[in-house]
Amino acid sequence: EIFQCAHMEDLQELANGRFQPLVDPVDYKPLTRLARPHGSQYVSFRIRTAKNLSRRLEGSLRKIAFPQVGMIWILSLTSSLQDHSAMKQNPVTGLMGLHAFYQEARNKAVLRRTDSSQPDFTPVYLNITNFNIYNVTHGIPAGDRLLRFVARTLQAFYPNQLMAQISGDSFALLAPPGNLLSTLTQVIQTVDRAIDNPNITLKAGIYQPRKGQSIQDIFHAFDMAQMACNSVKKDASSSYAFYSTELAKKQQIRSFVLENFQKALDGGQIQVYFQPVVRTLSGKLCGLEALAR
Repeated sequence: EIFQCAHMEDLQELANGRFQPLVDPVDYKPLTRLARPHGSQYVSFRIRTAKNLSRRLEGSLRKIAFPQVGMIWILSLTSSLQDHSAMKQNPVTGLMGLHAFYQEARNKAVLRRTDSSQPDFTPVYLNITNFNIYNVTHGIPAGDRLLRFVARTLQAFYPNQLMAQISGDSFALLAPPGNLLSTLTQVIQTVDRAIDNPNITLKAGIYQPRKGQSIQDIFHAFDMAQMACNSVKKDASSSYAFYSTELAKKQQIRSFVLENFQKALDGGQIQVYFQPVVRTLSGKLCGLEALAR
């Protein structure tokens, strides 16, 4: 059910006997890097379901040696998205549940298309980067307190605006377009000061329709906002990003490379090129740099 597969055979076909096809390429790490030598390890990553929807899974991973079989990795997973999607109110933050939020957001989008006098809005997707590290370091109760702090901060800067916690570490917001960046920057700075860890920060992705263009599909709009957010998750110099067609092309290329890297390596499609290193004082060749292309 988590992977939206009707039968176990469908899940086996989706996985193709491997762990990697089940994980979002951006979040993928080999099981050998995730597992501890002894005991269980908390894990959290996004998947792509059979219907190409993004979901975040959380759970534990442990490694066990079986006689005559060898080493086996055991993943015990639950979908945080699945746990909260049917609820009208998130039990941790008190914000709207996922289903209720998208229903209300879709209604607003439809109303805005048919009545231009209705207030405009901008879909914003927010994510606490490396939130799993925060949970491991400080504990789940502290993680819940941080989520509630983010919710209260959003409510303080965006009173009476539609917002929700849509997964374990992510929030969705319909923000008024006026003073969008200045207000959003204040939200991010407030949360980052509270976390006080440069490796765990709040990032935002913004989907802003062109002037005079209405949002036709609210789900698509938040998918694009999430894509923009993901583009700056590892960029310490940026706290937010706008969705653009150029960004979408870059993400598609990145996903293609990650998904097909092993195939290219096995097929001999990756070659080594040697780039000369020249000493500037003498102008003479002093070394070579090996590049994989």
